[in-house]
Amino acid sequence: MPFDEIRGHSRQVRILKSMLASGQLPHAFLFTGIEGIGKRTVATGFVKALNCLTLPDDFCGQCLQCSKIDKQVHPDVMIVEPEKNVLKIEQMRALQQEIIYKPLEGKKKAVIIDAAEKMNAQAANCLLKTLEEPPEDTVLVLIAHSVSDMLPTVLSRCQRLHFSPLCDDDISSLLARQGMDAQQTGRLLPLAQGSLQRAIMFAGCDFVSRREKIAERLGQGAGAALKLADDLARDDEVLPMALEFLESWYRDLLVLLEGASDARLYNADLADDLAHAAAGATRDSVIEKIKKLRRLQSGAAFNPDMQLGLEAVLLY
Repeated sequence: MPFDEIRGHSRQVRILKSMLASGQLPHAFLFTGIEGIGKRTVATGFVKALNCLTLPDDFCGQCLQCSKIDKQVHPDVMIVEPEKNVLKIEQMRALQQEIIYKPLEGKKKAVIIDAAEKMNAQAANCLLKTLEEPPEDTVLVLIAHSVSDMLPTVLSRCQRLHFSPLCDDDISSLLARQGMDAQQTGRLLPLAQGSLQRAIMFAGCDFVSRREKIAERLGQGAGAALKLADDLARDDEVLPMALEFLESWYRDLLVLLEGASDARLYNADLADDLAHAAAGATRDSVIEKIKKLRRLQSGAAFNPDMQLGLEAVLLY
């Protein structure tokens, strides 16, 4: 799959192809943007293009170099991913030991560091030494969903490319390639929020149907709210998605309370339920619910009182 088959990131691809053609490559890139929009796909394509035997400034996806990179067995390409949700100093030290040698098979050594925002302080400082004195014939690509927790000194030593969320047409096309019909795709697009990965995740767990049931229970009074809080708190699989949905629900209520059109709604298919809920809501109460939900989301993995937290959102 050459660059022109990658959907949604033509500007970023054009920049990378221009750099490949000129031979003027920075030693480190930082790809940023929300999760699940194709940053790693572009990074992998770029690494293939660095070493492809067939196409100049592009990749064929078929030659020996491209095939080995796809299978993650290329001796000159290293993929670094978080271990137990953290990138550790030991991983950066292993990276440093790997890239001191010349390429064995390819034209360039390449390193992809996925979820770079999950480097702990020791790992980031260790990587910084490599960024300050990069070895020849090596290109690093850091991929991050957010840069707010990353060291400024790391950021300043990378060529940054920001990736925007995918448009609905691109997501629809990519889902169609996976065999999803138009009706299923239409129900997933509002939930995807520009992320193909989110759309696939929601499809895999049938959260679309669960979301509709949650919306129904939101308007059934205090007893139903208490039962919903209990059910969600007990379901570790659904809970993260339910928290996201509830935030989007109350965001939509704000949109309606501000008098904006239904076209601005994330949950447009639930417009009737939202209109009913908005009739009994106030702007201040909805904003407070969103704040509570964000606090719950930020500490969801460590919160022993999730049920109480949900009750505070749904009841008051």
